[in-house]
Amino acid sequence: MNFSRPMPRRHRKPQLDQRYLFQLRIDLHRARPPIWRRVEVWSDITLNVVHDVIQAAFDWDDVYLHRFALGNMPFDDRAEQFVCEYEAAQPDAAVADLWDGHVRLDETLQAPVARLVTARGAAPPEDCGSLRTAQELATVIEDPTHVDVDNIHAALEALQQWVTRS
Repeated sequence: MNFSRPMPRRHRKPQLDQRYLFQLRIDLHRARPPIWRRVEVWSDITLNVVHDVIQAAFDWDDVYLHRFALGNMPFDDRAEQFVCEYEAAQPDAAVADLWDGHVRLDETLQAPVARLVTARGAAPPEDCGSLRTAQELATVIEDPTHVDVDNIHAALEALQQWVTRS
């Protein structure tokens, strides 16, 4: 796999000189009532690890491809794209796309390891067809307001141990 394609830095910033603890709020788009997680992560982790933190924070199993974008929506040509390893390795991958494992979080955010700080609303099951309202969620989960904090902490702790060993 060749992940060394040149990437124009349209929106990325230089890496920070020191490590910071960033707090991120991750919202599910258009969820009513809101479903979100607030986590703390180190500024020098790569975007593929940010993806793993998101998966753990919502208690998901990473069954779908993902991408990050700066400057616009993820599939807009004006955005700087950071794609998952599988997508970056495809022969028809756009030259401008970069594997998210080569981009650090501090290159995308610049405000002075993963820990769930706060959360609201049960996450929909990963393969539920994009259910967002409490009424829709009630058809597939017992309590649309319940957040399994213990399970999320265990998943984030396991991820932290994996990242530390890498």
